[in-house]
Amino acid sequence: MGPHGRPQLGSRISRREIVPGTPYRVVSLLGAGGMGSVYEVEHIELERRYVLKSLLRTLASRQDLIARMRNEWRSLGKAATSQHRRYPQRRRQRGRRPTT
Repeated sequence: MGPHGRPQLGSRISRREIVPGTPYRVVSLLGAGGMGSVYEVEHIELERRYVLKSLLRTLASRQDLIARMRNEWRSLGKAATSQHRRYPQRRRQRGRRPTT
């Protein structure tokens, strides 16, 4: 724990704690390994769930790992966007067929 009882970056965050400097609350720890931890988090105001990856404090200053994570975020973002475009949401209006 850091000052004011808040978790420090690079340390494990307990369930229901808010991730420092973000609008996310930890739902659960999905996994942990040699580079860091992966959490299921929920946006406090939007009530939407996401996955958050954090590096261990000892690795957080390594530019190669930061670049690797950014590439991963971009790839996942593009995949999510293309999936959304490929399978548009269908809406039903009163008495009409679903539209895209």
